[in-house]
Amino acid sequence: MEANEIREWFAAALVHDLGKIVLNKAGSWEHHERLDEKPFGSRLPATIVSKVRIHHDNVDFEAGSHSPEAVALIMADRFQKAMHQTEYLEKNERLSKLKQHPAFYPYYARVEEGYNQAKVTPIIDHITSAASKRASLSNLLRLQDELSHYPHTSYLPHLSLALHHRFTALLFYFLMRRMDGGFPPTELDFSVLTVSPEPMTLFYRLRDVNTYERVVERLRNGLFRRVFLADKPALPGLAPRHNPFEFFDGGSGLVLVYDQPEKIIGALQEILDEEPFLRSLDVTGVDFHLAGSWKKPESKPESPVRSFWAELADEDVRTCVLSLVSKDTLAYPDVGLERCQVCGKPDEKLMEDVTGDLLCPSCLKERQQRRSKVVDIHKVSDGGKAKVGFIFLTVKEPLYEQAQEVAADLLGEFMNQRLVEPRMLRPTKGGLFEYLQAIIAMGEFQAQVEEAIEAPYAYTLLSLPTKMVYLVHEDFYWRFLGFLNEERKKLRLSNSMRAVLCGPKTPFWSLMDGFLTYDEDGQDLYYDEAEGSIVMFTSDEVQSIRNLTGIAEQDWRSSSQLIALSRFALTHNLAELLLETDVRARQDKLPWRLTDPLKKALKDLEVPDDERKAQTKRAKFIDYIAKMARPQRRGGKRR
Repeated sequence: MEANEIREWFAAALVHDLGKIVLNKAGSWEHHERLDEKPFGSRLPATIVSKVRIHHDNVDFEAGSHSPEAVALIMADRFQKAMHQTEYLEKNERLSKLKQHPAFYPYYARVEEGYNQAKVTPIIDHITSAASKRASLSNLLRLQDELSHYPHTSYLPHLSLALHHRFTALLFYFLMRRMDGGFPPTELDFSVLTVSPEPMTLFYRLRDVNTYERVVERLRNGLFRRVFLADKPALPGLAPRHNPFEFFDGGSGLVLVYDQPEKIIGALQEILDEEPFLRSLDVTGVDFHLAGSWKKPESKPESPVRSFWAELADEDVRTCVLSLVSKDTLAYPDVGLERCQVCGKPDEKLMEDVTGDLLCPSCLKERQQRRSKVVDIHKVSDGGKAKVGFIFLTVKEPLYEQAQEVAADLLGEFMNQRLVEPRMLRPTKGGLFEYLQAIIAMGEFQAQVEEAIEAPYAYTLLSLPTKMVYLVHEDFYWRFLGFLNEERKKLRLSNSMRAVLCGPKTPFWSLMDGFLTYDEDGQDLYYDEAEGSIVMFTSDEVQSIRNLTGIAEQDWRSSSQLIALSRFALTHNLAELLLETDVRARQDKLPWRLTDPLKKALKDLEVPDDERKAQTKRAKFIDYIAKMARPQRRGGKRR
C-alpha cells in the first residue's frame, strides 16, 4: 500500500468516532459513523469520511466486501471493545438512560454532567479549522486535545474520546504492518513502556535548572531517530513533538505504546551509553496479547457475513521491570572520589566553576559554552542573596493500580448520580486505558502548573508522571504553593507534597529521597531553614497562614507590624508573644480582626519541646503572613 493511503486510513482512525460529539434531540449518539451527516462533515476530506463510515461493519470475505485496510480498522475498534468489558451492558434496557447526555468524570478537572450543543460548538469550530488543512498528523493530534474531556462511551465516563481515537489509530497501524499483502492477523501483540530516569541520579543535576530539560530532549530526539523515524514514510508529519506513540506530553519521562518493544529497549541503552548526562533509566513494560476470530451471526448461521470478536485473558497481560545503566556508570572506580555537582559522576579532575561548584571537565565545558543561557540555583537566588524553595509533589504509586482504584470511585459516583444499580459498571480489563487516561491527566495538570510559572523566579526541574520538582524564588514561594494546592484539589489521584525553603548552598541533597516518597497518611509537610535549624509546617498550618494573610491584606499597616512581631517572637516565649500582640492591637498598630485569629493560630501551632526551636517556628509563621500580605514586588502577578 502506498504511504498516502496508509496516512489516510490512520487519519480516519484518529477521527472515526468524531460523530459522537453531535447529539440527537433526545441527547444521545445517533449514526456517529456517518460524518457526512454531521455539521462539520463537508469540511473533512471525502476520502476520510468514507473510510470512517465502515468501522462498525460486518465483513463478507467471499464477496470481497471490504479491503484489508478497512478490515484492519474494524478489528482495531473491536479489539478495544474486548478490553472495555462492556458487552454485557449493550442489551441491558435498564441502562438505556446512560446513553442520554453522556457525562465525563475525569482524573483531573471538574465533572462534565452531560453535553449540550453550546458546549460542543467550540469543538466543532476547532475541528473545521484543524481537519480541513489536509488533515495533517500534527493537526489531528492537536484536535485530540479538544476531545480529551469528552467521553468515548456512556458506560465508561472516565475514558475520553481522545484516548480511544489515538489507541484505535495505533492498533490499526500495528495490524497494517503485519498484513504482508493479505488480511490482518487475528492476533496482536503490543507493549506499554514507561521510561523514567532513576530519581536519585538526578539530584546533583538540579543545580543547573535547564540541564536536565536538555538531556530529556536529547533522549526523546535520540529515540525518535533510532526507532520512530522508520515509521515516518507511512506517517508523514511524524516528529518528536508530534508522536502518536507517545502519551505523556513533553514531560521528563516517556510513556510509549509500541508493537516492537525490543527496538525501544535497545535504542534506550544506546542513548544511555552515548549521553554523558544520563546514568540510568527505569523501564516498566506491560505486554498485551489480543486474540480474536471472525464469527457467523447467530441469527443467520448460513450467511457468509462475519463479525469480529476478540478477548483479553488475564494470562495475556504480563509486566516486567528493567533498570538500564550506562557503561560509564558500570565502570565507576572503586576508590572514593568527589562527585561532580552537576552530573554526580566521581572524578579525580574536578574543577571549580565561577559559582563555586566543583564540576567534572565535561560539565564545566557544557556550562561555559552555555553560560549566558544556563540558569542555576545561584541565579535564581539573586546571586545567593535570597532563599529558594524546592517543592516536591509525588503521586501514589504504582500509578497503574491507583488509576484503576480511582476509576472505580468515579464509576461509583456516576452510577449514584444516574441511579444505576451499584457495581453494574466496572473499570476495563487489564487497566491499560485507566493508566493511559491517568497519564494524560497528569500531563494536563503539569501543563496547567507550567502556565503559572513565572521565570526567572520559578522553574520546573522535574516532571515525571508521578514525581514533580519545582524551584521557586522565596518571594514567590507561598503564592506558587497556593496555586499548586488549588490545582491539586482538581486532581483525583492521591498525592502528597514536601516543600523546603532554604539557602542556595544548603546541603539538603540527603533529604531528597524522602521528599520524593508518597506519604501514605496524605500529610503535606513544609520545611524552612531558619536560624540554623529546620522549621516544619503541616498542611493545616500552611492553610492557616493563607487564611491569616487574607485578613492581613485588608490593612496596610499589617505587613510592617507583623515583621516587627516576627522579630519579637524570636526571643520571647508564647505568653510574652501573645501579650505583645494584644499591646500592638490596643495601640492601633494591628487590626483587631487579625489579632484574635492570629493568637489562636499561634496557640495551635505544633512546636518542638526545645523552646529555641519553638520560638523560631512561631517567628517564621508570622514572617510568612507578613511577606504574603505586603504589596507584590518585581511587577509579579498574584495568583
